[in-house]
Amino acid sequence: MDFFFFFFFFILNSKPFTNDFERADIHELIAPDLLHQLIKGTFKDHLVDWVQDYINAHNSDAQAKVIMDDIDRR
Repeated sequence: MDFFFFFFFFILNSKPFTNDFERADIHELIAPDLLHQLIKGTFKDHLVDWVQDYINAHNSDAQAKVIMDDIDRR
């Protein structure tokens, strides 16, 4: 009986040590990451692949390489 009292009293009534940290709210920390993954997955991965396929399909190999090199130049 003492074990259950100890377990439920201390475990259920305790707060995590990050409770008073201003920047440690998991709900605020995970939102930008989800937004980043959504944007990266939609725009970078999908859209860039689609544009590459489109350029390769509508141009010769040499011309497509020139266009892709021009796009990739920074």
